[in-house]
Amino acid sequence: MTIEEYSEIESGQCHAQLELVRRGGKVNMLNKMGVTRVAFEMGYNQLPSEIDDMSAAEYMTMLRATPDDFREMDSKRLRQIACGAI
Repeated sequence: MTIEEYSEIESGQCHAQLELVRRGGKVNMLNKMGVTRVAFEMGYNQLPSEIDDMSAAEYMTMLRATPDDFREMDSKRLRQIACGAI
């Protein structure tokens, strides 16, 4: 697996985890620390470690960059992507 392929998979997992946190409705998505906390509570480690090192501007860019496909995808498939099963 190339670095680019791994990075793409990792990015997909983060975006899937972010979308699942959003769907949970437990936190304002603009609250980076709250998103980190909820993601950990949901058992996701990839997203918190990724956004922990981001500036506020980088985090906002990530929020805007979540693919529309993820927003339209059913939760079961999103969970599979978020956990790296796909």
